[in-house]
Amino acid sequence: MRVLLLSHFFEPYSLVGARRMSSLVRFLAATGNEVSVLKAANEFYGSDIDPDAAPIENTEICEVRPAGASTSWTAWIKAYKKAIDAVTAGTGFDLALICGGPFNYFLTGPYLKRKYGIPYILDFRDVAAHKLVAPGAALYRTGLKRSLVFVKNRLIEGLSIRKADRIVATSPKMEELYRERFPGQSSRMLTIYNGYDDAALTSFDRKEPDGSLLSIGIFGKFTYYGNEHVKLLKEALRELERTGIPCRIVHIGAQEPAVEEELASLNYVHYPTLPYSEGMSVLSSCGVLAVSHYQQEAIATKVFDYIFLNRPVIAFLPEDSDSKLLLARFEHAYFPASAAELSRQLRYIYENRITRLSAGITDTGQYSRKAQNARYRDLLETVISES
Repeated sequence: MRVLLLSHFFEPYSLVGARRMSSLVRFLAATGNEVSVLKAANEFYGSDIDPDAAPIENTEICEVRPAGASTSWTAWIKAYKKAIDAVTAGTGFDLALICGGPFNYFLTGPYLKRKYGIPYILDFRDVAAHKLVAPGAALYRTGLKRSLVFVKNRLIEGLSIRKADRIVATSPKMEELYRERFPGQSSRMLTIYNGYDDAALTSFDRKEPDGSLLSIGIFGKFTYYGNEHVKLLKEALRELERTGIPCRIVHIGAQEPAVEEELASLNYVHYPTLPYSEGMSVLSSCGVLAVSHYQQEAIATKVFDYIFLNRPVIAFLPEDSDSKLLLARFEHAYFPASAAELSRQLRYIYENRITRLSAGITDTGQYSRKAQNARYRDLLETVISES
């Protein structure tokens, strides 16, 4: 296959926004497929650059920059269209894959089909920019600006989805949301998970928790959508320590003032953002893992990491959310609604020496990126065969 990929965030970008497509391209290239990647130029990634990112065989990487000093969404669309024209000249791409967010450049899909006759797939790796999230969230918009952004996103969605050959979501409820929003295109929608990054865990140094204390690990953001859950955690741990159970909290990722402020009086250890395998190694030394997530229609990527580590999970998640429905399959996932309930659950885990999310987990491969990449490859081949 010859695949054209538009992924604004891509290696060497080091944060989570690049992982889905970077992993897929490495998978496709390793099986003999040719991929051309259009990505934002590295200077737009700031300091979030992985200096050790290795070149990818069978892959052409093209950096995109808006003309002049403008970085508006319209300037980016023009820049991507110009890059498409340059890379497509004389090249017979079988298919294009466009990954958002950002989502504005989804408008290049109809352009590709109209001008070059190339079928395209839209990948909604995140639904946040297309959903009105709760007040206090980082992506919240108020007043007129909120309404204008909302209307603009809906128009871009509608125009882009109408001509897309497939629309890929990362969770069942995200897929359901778009099925309801665009019923005429529902037959072309499907879900492909993110999964944990198995390729980065080949030299993974798994550690065992210290059974003499209750250690709780947090991977990445915890107070992104509000501070109420860290307050519950603080109250529960204080109660446990008053009754003689020693506790430790290990947080790996960017500093969060609310987490540090609330947990400063406890045994709190913070690690900055680490390379994925190192972060997972540190996390494996914790006896319990904690996640806080707001969205109904998205599975927190760390949920797949937690399943791989197979540790008990304390989860602050919306009722009937995709993250909760996935974790609820395992007997030692707990969903506290109060500090008292959380204290009881943690006490139970500690006193009964619960060390696994599920004793029945013998193969986590179905939750890996490799398994999801194989599904994506099959999808690409299917769309090409239909064209």
